[in-house]
Amino acid sequence: MKTIILACCLLVTTNCVLAQQKNNKTEKKAEQQAVQHLKLYPTQASTYVNVYVDYELPTDFTIKIVGSPLNDERKWDIKAKSSYQQTLDVSQLPNGTYTITLDGGGIHEKAEFAVKR
Repeated sequence: MKTIILACCLLVTTNCVLAQQKNNKTEKKAEQQAVQHLKLYPTQASTYVNVYVDYELPTDFTIKIVGSPLNDERKWDIKAKSSYQQTLDVSQLPNGTYTITLDGGGIHEKAEFAVKR
């Protein structure tokens, strides 16, 4: 009888520990997704846009400006950086809204900027 009670207690304790570990992983993933890794400034530009990328640890990632019918897609592959900054010359782009995507380290984010003159 004592063995059965002890086995039940052990089983309940194990289940509680596993549930808590799963909950901690879910919370960390939600925290990671809440942090914005891609930032643009200014979001309305006529000559340039600054692109900022921040990760907690060095990460390989790709920055891409989605192409429009008037311009080709632009893409940069960055290796093992935790922070990155680039100034994009947008003076040759026609007026309109453009999307920049960030992919890497399990993160996929999009940000938009507008070219207005």
